[in-house]
Amino acid sequence: MLVRIDLDDPRDFYTNLDFISGRVILDLTRDENVSAIRVKLEGESRTVIVPQARRPSLDPLPNQHHTIPTENHKILYKVSQVFPTQDPVAAPSMGLSYTLRAGQHEYPFRFEIPLNNDCSDPEFEQIYYKSRFSNFGLVEVEQLKYNHVKRVLPPSLMEFPGKAEIKYFIKATVERSIFKENIRS
Repeated sequence: MLVRIDLDDPRDFYTNLDFISGRVILDLTRDENVSAIRVKLEGESRTVIVPQARRPSLDPLPNQHHTIPTENHKILYKVSQVFPTQDPVAAPSMGLSYTLRAGQHEYPFRFEIPLNNDCSDPEFEQIYYKSRFSNFGLVEVEQLKYNHVKRVLPPSLMEFPGKAEIKYFIKATVERSIFKENIRS
């Protein structure tokens, strides 16, 4: 099983309020059971604080282990379920799967890049996590439920690799049964 993302109009740059559309293409060499196919538009910032050179008397001992403070922050998180295409309120319960026949399958998606940061998709999370975990008696997972200051989304930043980066990307996930690994692109 191979999954890939094919953009309709790939560009070097996208900006706020632009649309990104394309297709998730699934190539199957045999029939496969699939629970869902989801596409995510995500943005992350990563900052590393690199300490300035210090006086020798303050440097750690040669074998002393120390960590460099790092902060990762999700600044954009949009989710779209492209298969099965149905009312998200009627999300399938855990364990339900569909058999897709061998061959190529295409599922269209479309996102609008928001003006402001958007760290979570509360409607999707509520539906997804309740359907995913309620059957197992697990406590509902609280993902990305932080209160953040709303600001205009920052542009990508790659000029300081390893020190400060802002990246945006699209992910596709083919969810399979609980005992099989999900396939991602």
